[in-house]
Amino acid sequence: MKIIIVGGGIAGTSLYLHLLQHLPVPPAPYPPHELLIYESHNPQPKASSSSSPNASSSSPAPEPSAKPNLTPSTTTIGGGLALAPNGMRVLARLSPSLHTAVLAQGFANERFVFRAARGWRLSSMPCTDVRVPGEACVSMSRMGLWEVLRGFVEASGEGKGVIRYKKVVEVDQGEDGRPAVKFGDGEVEEADLVVGADGVRSVVKKGVFGEGFEPVYMNQAGVGGFVKGRLPDEVKKEKGMIFTFGGNGFFGYGSSAPEEEESLMWWSTYHTPSLPTSNDLSIPTITAELRKRHAAWKDPVIQNIISSVAGSVSSIYPTWTTPSLPHWGRGGLILIGDAAHALQPTSGQGASQCLEDGLALSLTLSHYLSKVYNETNESEQSGSVVDLQAAIDATASVLYAIREPRVRKISEAAKKMDRGKGDIGFFGEMIMCGFMWLFGKVPWIGELRVLSSFLLLLRLRFVTIAG
Repeated sequence: MKIIIVGGGIAGTSLYLHLLQHLPVPPAPYPPHELLIYESHNPQPKASSSSSPNASSSSPAPEPSAKPNLTPSTTTIGGGLALAPNGMRVLARLSPSLHTAVLAQGFANERFVFRAARGWRLSSMPCTDVRVPGEACVSMSRMGLWEVLRGFVEASGEGKGVIRYKKVVEVDQGEDGRPAVKFGDGEVEEADLVVGADGVRSVVKKGVFGEGFEPVYMNQAGVGGFVKGRLPDEVKKEKGMIFTFGGNGFFGYGSSAPEEEESLMWWSTYHTPSLPTSNDLSIPTITAELRKRHAAWKDPVIQNIISSVAGSVSSIYPTWTTPSLPHWGRGGLILIGDAAHALQPTSGQGASQCLEDGLALSLTLSHYLSKVYNETNESEQSGSVVDLQAAIDATASVLYAIREPRVRKISEAAKKMDRGKGDIGFFGEMIMCGFMWLFGKVPWIGELRVLSSFLLLLRLRFVTIAG
């Protein structure tokens, strides 16, 4: 079977590794499997500057230039992400050495610390895995995670040359009914299966649905990046990721690398009903708005970050999501990751759900391919393209049935909290502070139905960097 993966980011590279691990060996007369990844962005060296917000796209991006830009970011702010314990479990199942490599370039957080803009520490809660002792929420740069995954792809059996840097501009049906991808240079290539791992503005999704189901702007934008310097005690000693909220926005920070590298990732998000335009993109304007938004916030770490990045923040990140889709593929096309379900930043599950998609797709496809291969051997008849198409169609249907309810539940929980993402004002801020403080002092109060629902949504609200 020939499989083309469109998009060489986290979803695409991890899917390749899952397929390599799980696909059954095809018997004669089927040809060997051929797996290819097409990625439109050429890789760039890992940024080491004080701020590198351009690294936040679904694929590697160039270092910041003097010209400000409006990125197509979906769920990440400033190039950092937090991979939740369920995402780390997927990596461990895929490859213990891959899990170790990802953990080694990131920072294992043990707690989420919630603070108020007025300087109060409100509460904290563990963010380690209750199912697997020692599994943590690992914060890192998106580029760092991608580099590890790419390295494992290239080190695999036929990894060299698997990732090809060509832009896919259209996906349609070929002359023999198989899906075909068209490149920017006019070339066309057919495959048995094309997987869209190409983000919220997926070309493959257009091949499935046409011009429908366009990305949805969530009335939220942000800025962010990285700074070098001594890690705050709450980060270093408590192994914490800090989430600070006020009546007019949010600010978070945490380590993006091992402790000794002293690299702090940060992000600031805010409510904006109108999509930012080129008029909002001058570096002085971005910096002035950042300072104004957090001028009265009492955390000295936040003020130091803002001072250190003044003049270097050159991107604004609008938040986009994918609307609910009636299915995730047909006719040899299947969608995963942000192409299928770009989640709100409040979900804290963007990257982890990409990894879960890859595992589910590879296991499901392997199951149906094994049935086709076994039936071919038993009947001693030649396999056919029809058999493969049936296996792919069944895979698309089952993948949607398995995965859509889970991501919908995550999305719905995040949407409830998103409804309150406008400027909440003084009284709204005080009520939220009170709930969080009370939960920190009297943990059992979370068992009450109303408060537990509120606190669950509150927790989701602040995980604004996972992608």
